Amino acid sequence: MFRVASTFDAASSGNEVLLLKGNWNDRFTWITQFYVTVVDADGTRTPALPA
Repeated sequence: MFRVASTFDAASSGNEVLLLKGNWNDRFTWITQFYVTVVDADGTRTPALPA
């Protein structure tokens, strides 16, 4: 399952892909940049979140 999140520490129940909003948009109309984080069943996130 894919889900759009607005923060890197967004809660997750696992087994999903988080699309984290970037700071770039297309003429202030569309959100066109996302960072991808995969959360597996035990809650491990790949890639690891920035500190």
